Amino acid sequence: MPLTPSQCRFYETCSVPLCPVDSDWRKRVMMKGEAVCFYLREAVKEGAETHFKGDPAEDMYLAANDAMHDMTTSVYPLKIALEKASKSQSKLRQFDLNVNKYKNY
Repeated sequence: MPLTPSQCRFYETCSVPLCPVDSDWRKRVMMKGEAVCFYLREAVKEGAETHFKGDPAEDMYLAANDAMHDMTTSVYPLKIALEKASKSQSKLRQFDLNVNKYKNY
């Protein structure tokens, strides 16, 4: 069964115009400078598959990775944003550390 946007751990606060698990993403518009899905940004980074292996969000990463080619060939601002993201370090471990920091409260 395909994933849906509501299954994403960022769903409640997400403001991206294009979600790789939204079956209607082709009906959406993305403008230059708009936010890009965390999983798409992470999927373009070196070692992404290894970083997500065994992570609870591995399915979201896989879905983003599967959708990325179609999305970047259809949406130029997304292609440019992901080219830029590919040159930066992964935020996955940083995000997990920040979330874990508050689990005891």
